[in-house]
Amino acid sequence: NIGKPIANTGLYVLGTHQELLPQGAKGALYIGGSGLAKGYYRAEALTAARFIENPYADDHLYETGDLVHWNDSGELLFLGRNDHQVKIRGYRIEIGEIETRLNLLEEVDQAVVIARTGTDHEATLVAFYISSQPFEMAMIRGQLKKELPDYMIPSLFIQVKRFPLTPNKKVDRKALAEMEHPEVDPQGHYMPPTSETELRITELWKEILLLDQISVESDFFLIGGHSLNATRLLAMIQNTFAIHFSVNKIFENPTIKEQAILVETLQLASSSQTPENEAEIESFVI
Repeated sequence: NIGKPIANTGLYVLGTHQELLPQGAKGALYIGGSGLAKGYYRAEALTAARFIENPYADDHLYETGDLVHWNDSGELLFLGRNDHQVKIRGYRIEIGEIETRLNLLEEVDQAVVIARTGTDHEATLVAFYISSQPFEMAMIRGQLKKELPDYMIPSLFIQVKRFPLTPNKKVDRKALAEMEHPEVDPQGHYMPPTSETELRITELWKEILLLDQISVESDFFLIGGHSLNATRLLAMIQNTFAIHFSVNKIFENPTIKEQAILVETLQLASSSQTPENEAEIESFVI
């Protein structure tokens, strides 16, 4: 709860076209009044971007970057940050909502979520967290899925001892994004490939999930996989091994070990086909 404006201060909740929004509608918070600064020191471009002419009074407004709404008592409630909105798989989401859900979990002391763009230019969510107790990541994902859609579940969870801070004591998200950390299997255990097929599929997973180490027993959908990159994985496996199957098989066989068995089974079936049983197979719709 931000509360009400103090004397000689005006607070405005505006929409995308700088229109005044009614009570309960989420919008951007602008602040005006006699206490407003003239701008950023020696930063004319930033000043022009954040300080605008007030369309409702003869002064200027400052765009705070906060998302808010008025409640029934005439007070402002803070909902998140405009600059923390990202687009994930076609959905525009508010990172602050994910952080709120994470911070409500008993196992998490504090969490910060950022969006990271991979080599395929697709944004993925990475959660950094501080925790004083061990827990199963699958359990955390399961709890988040009760509250959030699949595209808002972070693909990677990284435990840190402390968060880097800016000079004004806020979490330095840029430093988090640039922080070096081991890109290892988030499920926390490692079983290496034991066959050539498992090794080749592992390399495909690494390319898609941007991980350096993946266990052959890890679940694709628990370490960052989702329906879109499952389709991409299907195409890569089919091209690599010259076989064909539906994307449903990826969901039914979510580990490298299971997918290797599937690939080898299909390859064996393909090599044992004769012209007679090929014709017989073609007569069935699968």
